[in-house]
Amino acid sequence: MPDKQPDCAHQWATESECSPLFLNKYHCDHCDVSWEDHWSCGVDDECPQCGKDISPESSEEVGDCACEFPKIIWVPSANKTLV
Repeated sequence: MPDKQPDCAHQWATESECSPLFLNKYHCDHCDVSWEDHWSCGVDDECPQCGKDISPESSEEVGDCACEFPKIIWVPSANKTLV
């Protein structure tokens, strides 16, 4: 397996550019829970309430390097509180 770039956890040594940062927005119709997740691609996520795999409702490129925002933000819907 190739090495990662020393200053970027998302870029392989053989790649000329890092993976961009995406803001993925999700909604689980079963639980009526909405959340956002920053990631290096538009990837499915697990509902924090019921565990069901959910595809993003939208995915927007928001940065040049996925290392710019390595945390997850949870945004509960107005009528549902995450436990």
